[in-house]
Amino acid sequence: MNDHFINEHIKEKAKAKLDARNAAAKTLQPKYATEASPTQFANMAYKFEKNKQMQGAATNIKEFENSYNEKKKQLQYPEINIPHVKTQLNKSTPQPEPKISVRETIRILADRRLAQEQKRWDRENGRGGIAEMLRPK
Repeated sequence: MNDHFINEHIKEKAKAKLDARNAAAKTLQPKYATEASPTQFANMAYKFEKNKQMQGAATNIKEFENSYNEKKKQLQYPEINIPHVKTQLNKSTPQPEPKISVRETIRILADRRLAQEQKRWDRENGRGGIAEMLRPK
């Protein structure tokens, strides 16, 4: 009796799985393109033209164009609202730089140059020992 119950249970599960697959297969219908991409259209036009030339027939481009462009869709662009931005800025006069004496300016520039030379020396020769003694001061 247990075996009969197990077999029935397995059959029910298999039937349910099969029904689910069949239902899924019914809902999946192939989707066909309603329009050709520009590449597909160009390939088709090329093949048409090649075929007509092989047959010796004349090509009427207007006729060909009209047969495929019967419905021209008007592009509708969404309306874009650009917020207004104030273009007038509060112009403030820049603060004049404090007057520094020539002697002070020379000292500042010399200190900057010394720092650059010391960094370069440290990169090339390292620090400590004899290299430290020859380092720019």
